[in-house]
Amino acid sequence: MDIAMANSRTLFDKIWRNHLVDQQEDGTCLIYVDRHLTDELTSPPTKNFQTRLTNVGLQEGGADGIGGGIFSVTSSLDILNVNLNQNTAESGGGMYFSYGGDPTLTNSSIIGNISDMGSAIYVGDYSSGDGVNGEHLTIFNNSGEFGEIYISSLTGIGTIS
Repeated sequence: MDIAMANSRTLFDKIWRNHLVDQQEDGTCLIYVDRHLTDELTSPPTKNFQTRLTNVGLQEGGADGIGGGIFSVTSSLDILNVNLNQNTAESGGGMYFSYGGDPTLTNSSIIGNISDMGSAIYVGDYSSGDGVNGEHLTIFNNSGEFGEIYISSLTGIGTIS
């Protein structure tokens, strides 16, 4: 690493350094992220607001209530090549989506998550937005009383293939 990079103090660099758990010889990095709040129910909706998760694994996360791996309310998440494994929550062991936004999942796997409702995916109320859309998903071996995918409202699902 050159001296300029070592002394770099951008916000990204500070966050990366504070959350880096391990770096492999091939450059693969394991980072710790506790929560990423992208929007709140109490704030006005942000038009065209989108967060992208690409090429990451979220493993062994947990929540006392909802969203063991991913919790998203009113935000449009673009999830590409993401592996959600062994996360736990009361609702949405792998991921929890609700209240609008247009989350899209592509080429991702949701395996071995645990939750009472929606062990892989919990889709809550959708009063706005197109709902959850997915393509080329692997959903396997998730366990819970009310199934791997729990949908509280039919307006919460766009297309899943």
